[in-house]
Amino acid sequence: MLPSGVRRVPGLSLALAMLLVGVHVNTAARQAGSEPRLEAALGAFAAVRRAHPEARVGGTLLSEAPPTVRSAVADLVRTDGMVAERGDGELDGATDELMQAALHMPQYQDGYRAGRPSLRTAVLSPICHRHVGSLIANLLGLLLLGALLEWRAGPTAVVVVFVLGAAGGLAAHHVADPSSLVPLLGASGAVSALLGALAGGATGRWRGPLWGVTGLVVVLSVSAAALGLAPGISHTAHMGGLAVGLLFSRFRPTRGGASGQCTRDSAVLPAAGDRGPG
Repeated sequence: MLPSGVRRVPGLSLALAMLLVGVHVNTAARQAGSEPRLEAALGAFAAVRRAHPEARVGGTLLSEAPPTVRSAVADLVRTDGMVAERGDGELDGATDELMQAALHMPQYQDGYRAGRPSLRTAVLSPICHRHVGSLIANLLGLLLLGALLEWRAGPTAVVVVFVLGAAGGLAAHHVADPSSLVPLLGASGAVSALLGALAGGATGRWRGPLWGVTGLVVVLSVSAAALGLAPGISHTAHMGGLAVGLLFSRFRPTRGGASGQCTRDSAVLPAAGDRGPG
């Protein structure tokens, strides 16, 4: 028999999972709608290059360009002292349209870019995913870890940890690379916070497995960041979310404490003699 007040169905975790799925469906539809413009811009850019192979692009034009566009035209930048060519203006126009088409894609509309921060992308970034694989991985983590936390600490704890973990991951990513224009997408920081909250408050039979998984996440993230592996993943966001979750488990506000005061609370997960979820 479950303790009083513990819910059998982790409704909040399921609701968050449904939110992530719904947002991804919307993102996929917008992606499909944006691709024709990008393909047209790529075709126009290639046509200008064929017509004017000697043309060069103005360097100031690329200051706001996404990294993919910047790398594609890196060898075509016009430098001081170069003689202006007849096709320079056309290439500038084609490059600008290519840049605008790329920025219109959902990952740049919704992803948080440390070099161009905004409140909108800070809110949308943790619930948007570019790839189905990353979405599925985060859904599995959310449904498992979120359900465990919700069973033991209630739905409010899940919301608080998810939101603070997302913010912590975003902040860690920003501090690590404040000039980056690569968009950050995904709920990995928030899911890592759920793991940290559970591991930090675990006792008894739960403690070993959860701390083992937490240690593995830390080792893999630190190693990958140090070796430059998986550059498309923000390992600092994972670590930032994990740190927030651990802090939450140690200093969770209690109802009996003074207003605004954070006090150490009881374990999030049961000891060996307590019943687990089920």
